[in-house]
Amino acid sequence: MIHIGASTKRNSDEEYYAGYFGEGFKIASLCALRDYKWHIEMKSKDWELEVVTTDINVDQEYLKSLAYRIWRKNSEERDSVLTIYPIDDKEMKMFECVMLSFFYEGNPLLGKKIFSGGPIALYYRSDTPKPYNYPQTNQYYGNGIIFAGFQALGSHPYDLVFCIHNYRNIDRERNNFFRMHVIDFVNSISTELPPAAAYKVLVALKDRWYDYPKKRYDFESWYQMVKNLTSIVGSYPKHKVKWKKQYPNLLVARKIDKKDIPGNNKRSQELVTKPISKVSFSPRWILETGLSGIRGFM
Repeated sequence: MIHIGASTKRNSDEEYYAGYFGEGFKIASLCALRDYKWHIEMKSKDWELEVVTTDINVDQEYLKSLAYRIWRKNSEERDSVLTIYPIDDKEMKMFECVMLSFFYEGNPLLGKKIFSGGPIALYYRSDTPKPYNYPQTNQYYGNGIIFAGFQALGSHPYDLVFCIHNYRNIDRERNNFFRMHVIDFVNSISTELPPAAAYKVLVALKDRWYDYPKKRYDFESWYQMVKNLTSIVGSYPKHKVKWKKQYPNLLVARKIDKKDIPGNNKRSQELVTKPISKVSFSPRWILETGLSGIRGFM
């Protein structure tokens, strides 16, 4: 019997990992061998293995089964090494896309770090474009990335990267997020940010300051996200002063009933005629935080 590895993921409260079902290498090897006809070798410590197939008899029927050919070596490897071949240019691009779809320090899709603490991390997006077929949220495309459990599972239109490293999904398929999942994900991060980080994210989401829920349960609005960030920034005098200096003409706008046609027409005209560089519009509750420079309502 040869011991071919052990998990470092057990009994660890401080580290987070992408894998947690315990079957990743087996499933990946099966797909690589069956679908791509790749040759797969793995070595670590004093052992090496080759992924092969063998015949098994199940109810008098011979089937192909995945198997490992394993042997020991006299010397030990410093690192674990995975070798896959033959690989053509198209498949190499696929590998590069897969590598970028996992979170790791140094991923070229990550820009400047905004915050990192415990299982949460937040970055600006770099100028590096996403590769073709990069994971994305249907009908919610853009530069933004959602890394859930170290894996890219969603997208959004803003130049921000939201990460929750200890995110766990009971679904082995790990399908891409729907838009409502993206909003729920970023909302859960917004309550955990320190004021300096909340300030930066709030500025980056300026296009969403005027968000109001369009229905009783609006799962696609950034309203709650902006509200959480505003509450954090407004709770710290230093950041409140900085905010009012940066946005001295912030105008608080009350919510208008959709049945109020004259009111909605007036609001539409105001949104068109007020230069966005001089006046920004935000919901009524922003007044309570003291972040509004103009204490008046439209």
